[in-house]
Amino acid sequence: MKLNDEQNEKVKKYLNEKWPEPQACAVCKEVDWKFSDELFALKEFGSEHPLSKRCELPVIALVCKHCGNTVFFSAISLNLINGGDS
Repeated sequence: MKLNDEQNEKVKKYLNEKWPEPQACAVCKEVDWKFSDELFALKEFGSEHPLSKRCELPVIALVCKHCGNTVFFSAISLNLINGGDS
């Protein structure tokens, strides 16, 4: 799912509030991130049914432009989507 402008701003605001500067990469210590404007779902390994949404964790991804380290943030915690009952 592609994030709209409002959702992109929400992500930027959340990261600036929750992750104080310098927002350095844990691997290479660089401060050069790109966050994807797409919403992804991490699926539990070995899920019983390949189309089951019960075991998915919706996330946005931050990728270090220097080394490729990838950090995921919960789309539910970011209030990008409703968490429902899970």
